[in-house]
Amino acid sequence: MSTLDDDRRASWSLLLAGVVGLLCGFLALAWSRTAVAPRELLFGVYALFDGVASASFALAVRRRDNGASVYLGRAAVGLAAGLATILFPNFVLHAFRIVVGVWAISVGVAEVVLAARLRRDGGRATLPVAAGILALLCGGALLVAPGISTYSVGGTFAFLALLNGAASVSVATQWQEHRAVHA
Repeated sequence: MSTLDDDRRASWSLLLAGVVGLLCGFLALAWSRTAVAPRELLFGVYALFDGVASASFALAVRRRDNGASVYLGRAAVGLAAGLATILFPNFVLHAFRIVVGVWAISVGVAEVVLAARLRRDGGRATLPVAAGILALLCGGALLVAPGISTYSVGGTFAFLALLNGAASVSVATQWQEHRAVHA
């Protein structure tokens, strides 16, 4: 597979992850007054999808990007969080804050690395940096504040899914424009 094919696959992975993030974020907001279980399941589905998209992105950029291991780490956390949430909903309900917190930190680290890579390639990195820093802060807050309600955790997930979705779509479109100019 050529580098151009890798780039195309990487940008499509980001674009799909972004669109799914936006959809899940809006759904989580729409369901903010519902029981916790639907939002927990939505998080599980999104984390699973995000894990698959992150793995696809990491595999696409692994030949020339020394940060691919960060994306693989994000993929592993996303897949584990998604599977645990879907397969063990009663357990995760009690640990929802921790699961979302760990996932948010992995997303934050990956977004900051992606922003650095984008900046290195001459792109605009404002939205991915903001998404990464906010994900790190939200994840840290979820891990250290045991009094946060499950409704607040669901709201945090909605916020992060929307922010991460917007950042992913932004980076994917920038990347496609950049590759089209330099092809």
